Amino acid sequence: LKKWEEKYKLEGYYPVPCDLNNNQDINSILKAIQVVGKDKIDRDIRRGMKPQPIRVMVIGIPNVGKSTLINRLSKRGSASTANTPGHTRSQQWIRVDKTLELLDTPGILPPHYDSQKEAINLALIGSMKVENISMQNAMNIKEYFS
Repeated sequence: LKKWEEKYKLEGYYPVPCDLNNNQDINSILKAIQVVGKDKIDRDIRRGMKPQPIRVMVIGIPNVGKSTLINRLSKRGSASTANTPGHTRSQQWIRVDKTLELLDTPGILPPHYDSQKEAINLALIGSMKVENISMQNAMNIKEYFS
């Protein structure tokens, strides 16, 4: 985790490792969003505009907890959740408060994989429906574990 955190920091990102069951971590995410969005708010004020809410898009592969993250940040069950890939079918904005809006998005997957192992791994962790693995890849699962 520390290596990933350092990698993203070097690339100019603001990583926030967290446990969604820990309220302190949820607060850390909210604080990080305010830090990252401060430039936008300051720019609005300089232009004489009323600051608009910071808008954050939550993206990732299917079934990794995007909607759960949104529900924890908003402190309510605004985004529907399920333990199946493809549950979120459309985008929806969730207003956390007057300063923050979150966009819940359907999970995204690459159209092609460099190896069959990538598709098999995604199916095994529940990010892809097993039916979406080609028959050839399904036949190779036994080989994959040997």
